[in-house]
Amino acid sequence: MFKQLETFCAVYETRNFSHAAEQLFISQPTVSTQIKQLEADLQTTLLTRNGRQEIIPTASGQPVSYTHLRAHETLRHL
Repeated sequence: MFKQLETFCAVYETRNFSHAAEQLFISQPTVSTQIKQLEADLQTTLLTRNGRQEIIPTASGQPVSYTHLRAHETLRHL
């Protein structure tokens, strides 16, 4: 699940699946699959997708991103 959270945070930060894929050195379909799997695991929608132009975090996505970003920063400093 850590990889899925990392992918979610990249999408959250870039607001773009393709840019997140480039940042993570993976394909865009892999990003989509990981986000869908994370949403299925958590049983909630984390991102609202309005076509190719706009990715908006849902109310459920906000705390997930905040918690993971803090954990990621802590791990980087160890």
